[in-house]
Amino acid sequence: MFVTSGLLAAVKTDGALAGVVAHEVAHVVANDALDVLREQNELRCQVLELTKSTVSASNEFMNGEFALDANDSSLVVMANSLVDALTTRGYWVKAQATHDDELLADAEAARWMHASGFDVREYADALATLDGLSVPHPTAAKRVEALEAVRQTLPPLPIAKPKKK
Repeated sequence: MFVTSGLLAAVKTDGALAGVVAHEVAHVVANDALDVLREQNELRCQVLELTKSTVSASNEFMNGEFALDANDSSLVVMANSLVDALTTRGYWVKAQATHDDELLADAEAARWMHASGFDVREYADALATLDGLSVPHPTAAKRVEALEAVRQTLPPLPIAKPKKK
């Protein structure tokens, strides 16, 4: 995970930064990226098998004319290219982080922030600044609403004591 100067400029408080970092860590803990990679790999295997079956059926239909080898490496390249196109352009919804994953990561981030003494509202305020930067995320309004619901379940933060001089 990288924290860019653009992110530091976009967030105005330590609490907002803590929320963004906690959100991304929550994705790691939940294995969200690994789940996407597993799904992509499954799709690759399915597309490759479909391609091989299609080649075999085509060869049978054409009585061997213009025969293709179902084990030709170019078919693997073609299947991988198709899967890459489907997943990187967002056509295959399961390959993208779902809205539920995002809301779950927000909720976990809120709990961790609260346990660390940060006010969840600082992260919620930052979401408006970051809204629209990443396509698969729910709208900032929906995320703020969900964060507020989580915040309502948390005990009050202790009142900060003034530092001794």
